Amino acid sequence: LWIMDGQHRTLAASKRADIPELPCIIFLVIGRDEEAKGFLGANTVRGPVKSLAKFKAQLMAHDPAVCDVNGIVQRHGYVIGDRSPNNIACVSLLLVLRSRDRELLLEVLGLCVEVYAGKSITEQCLGGCFHLERQLRKHSKGSLFHTHNRKALVSSGPDGIKTAISKTMAYYAKGGEAVWAQAIVDLLNHRRSTRRLPHVISS
Repeated sequence: LWIMDGQHRTLAASKRADIPELPCIIFLVIGRDEEAKGFLGANTVRGPVKSLAKFKAQLMAHDPAVCDVNGIVQRHGYVIGDRSPNNIACVSLLLVLRSRDRELLLEVLGLCVEVYAGKSITEQCLGGCFHLERQLRKHSKGSLFHTHNRKALVSSGPDGIKTAISKTMAYYAKGGEAVWAQAIVDLLNHRRSTRRLPHVISS
């Protein structure tokens, strides 16, 4: 037997002598995948569940999209989570980007891995790079993967990208993929007179 939901309540009750027993419902399950499906059902129907917890449960339940995203991340030497150094925690964004363009996600994630070099990849960088590259290709206006852009992005590093995104978010008083993308445009266009990238957000 194991506790599917309510571990905190069980732990608290075990420390009190005046609570000898707790009400519970017992379900018969075949294995861990069935347990994961039960966890999803109990938490999703009742109320919100954290993205990472939901992702892990969906992974145990062999959700195709979730398993694919997990494989994509692992292929790049990273893990989905929020504790290890080489992690990426924005699971909701990963699933959305995969649904939009899986091949582009593979490419952009590879670029982010190069930029972050073992450090935690942020939602803002991944979402911004994906949005920007998609717009550039759509309008045939260049690419982040052109050598000069790629080198500039890598040399800026995580700190440079974080600073640029923070400034742009403050300027527009909002966030989102388009704003993050604009921050990367501004970062790469800095001190350039030629080969400048077009603005993502109209002035």
